[in-house]
Amino acid sequence: SAALAGNGNVSAIATHPLDGNRVLIGMSDGYINRQWSALTVASFITWSSTRVATSYVSGLAWDPSDTNVAYATVSAFGVNNLYKSVDGGATWAPSVGSGLTALPQIPARSVVVHPTDSLQVFVGTDLGVFTSVDGGLSWYLENTGFANVSVEALKFNETAPYQLYAFTHGRGAWRVALNTASPTAP
Repeated sequence: SAALAGNGNVSAIATHPLDGNRVLIGMSDGYINRQWSALTVASFITWSSTRVATSYVSGLAWDPSDTNVAYATVSAFGVNNLYKSVDGGATWAPSVGSGLTALPQIPARSVVVHPTDSLQVFVGTDLGVFTSVDGGLSWYLENTGFANVSVEALKFNETAPYQLYAFTHGRGAWRVALNTASPTAP
């Protein structure tokens, strides 16, 4: 395909589980490239792009039940560290919440969406795992057993009952069953 936008390196890739043609590629200089016909084998295929930040795009995830909703994490201090797209990656908006339920402005390294509930989003940060039960409007520190440590990657198992796995920097891997109750505000 044609060259990707940005001068950085590829830092994250996500293919939609329902449509292999929809691919997002994050770059180390803040660009996100998108392709809606990625399975086409032609050397002239161009990628659309947008720049969400000037920092490292550390993670990308699609909503497993909606081919238009995607999330991107940014690994930097003092910036919006989570973006959401509702148009297949064409445009992105911060999804960090506000006030007491905002994501802290610290490096976010990974993001996953619950396999059967699009409103449950989990973000791995330098302080542990944060969760949203409203699609990213408000955030809470996950308190079901994860350590408050840098989380490099998040993953769900493939079949119900779903468990969330967190892979950390220096504290090993963690696994918890998901709590179906909504969190309470601090």
